[in-house]
Amino acid sequence: MDIGKYLLDEIKKCRRKMNLAKAIDRGILCAAVGGIAGIFCEAVSLFLPFYHVHKIAVLCFLAGFIAGVCHAVYRRADMKKAAGRLDSYGLKERMLTACENLGKGDDFALLQRQDAYRHYERVRGEIRISIAPDRRHVLALLVAIVAAVGIGMIPSPVREQAEVTHQVKEEAKAEKAELEELLDALEGVDTESLTEAQKAELQELLDTMELSREELAGADSWESLSAATGRLDYKYQQAAQSLNSLAGQLKYPDMAGVADAEALAKALANQDTQTAS
Repeated sequence: MDIGKYLLDEIKKCRRKMNLAKAIDRGILCAAVGGIAGIFCEAVSLFLPFYHVHKIAVLCFLAGFIAGVCHAVYRRADMKKAAGRLDSYGLKERMLTACENLGKGDDFALLQRQDAYRHYERVRGEIRISIAPDRRHVLALLVAIVAAVGIGMIPSPVREQAEVTHQVKEEAKAEKAELEELLDALEGVDTESLTEAQKAELQELLDTMELSREELAGADSWESLSAATGRLDYKYQQAAQSLNSLAGQLKYPDMAGVADAEALAKALANQDTQTAS
């Protein structure tokens, strides 16, 4: 058996366990520290609208854990530290000396490795390199999690309003997406084949739709959203009629893009009519 290789493998095993233990422990400690920011976010959401506060709080814990692991990797143990850890079990620096002399082939180095091997085998059964984190760090993390969850479950009118505002914004976002399709179609109309009066009519239609987009963007309650969508439904019907009239005045409405815009306006008007019914 190659004693040098055997000792090297044992030191490497010890180093892996030490680094894993350090990564777990430091990750848990830093996650608890990051949790303080999460607790602060949850507390702030009691007084200020903060819809994504729970996700942000979780990210604070996660960011702390990742930062702790990265720090542990940066400050990871080397072979000498691992050998010193094994020596702490009564080997009196024999493993460290063997580690430093692994590349040497003289008789004295060989004797040192044999001596380290004999003493290591004698105490090997007693060596325990635990990867369990410090209980105090685990307790700190649990306290931080309980505090964040507890604060996050406190009823608050501000949180309820933030929930409503978020739902309104999501609904307004969907309405805006449909409106922007029509705006793109209107902007894509070839105005070269239009008269000045027809261009003015098309521009007026665009301006009207732009106002609706601004109304949807500013909606922050179900009442304001309902009012904005009600006006928009009427505008879709008016747009369909205006584009139908404009298409009838053109020799080739398909080529100008008016027909596509008209079809889209009709589809949106019919969709809103069916939804209302």
